[in-house]
Amino acid sequence: MQRVLGEEILRKAIQGEIQAMEFYSKVSKIIINKKSKSLMQNLANEEEKHKNILQKRYNFLYKKDFEEIPDFIFDKNLNTKNLGLNSKSDALQILSSAIEAETHAVEFYSELLNQTDSHEDIELLKSLIKFEETHKIKLQDEYKSMNKNFTWQIP
Repeated sequence: MQRVLGEEILRKAIQGEIQAMEFYSKVSKIIINKKSKSLMQNLANEEEKHKNILQKRYNFLYKKDFEEIPDFIFDKNLNTKNLGLNSKSDALQILSSAIEAETHAVEFYSELLNQTDSHEDIELLKSLIKFEETHKIKLQDEYKSMNKNFTWQIP
């Protein structure tokens, strides 16, 4: 019998994508710099696409709609409570948290590769790993740029 991704694991993955989407969306709203704002909006849009892909797989496997796991936090680095941008150090901390969260997502999806032998799941996970690694690189580039020259303007 073929092993597919478990229901609880898929629910956590979906919530992780939702949490990342909300984080990037909120960050994009507090940035004035157009290039940086666009980066965060694009990351939010990509996380939404990942969420939709995972929900589609969840619906196919489990024949029901996705329900959130109450009080589940995929990554504490993506906490949007008290998210503020008052200085360069705040901006660098936001980026550092996002980089850590993307690293966590890559590790999470990589570990899941060992929990399935479903071709569809393996391809999905490899795709998500590639996307999350790309997000991490984009965020690292933004971090390096900001460290040289503070580019996020504070409202």
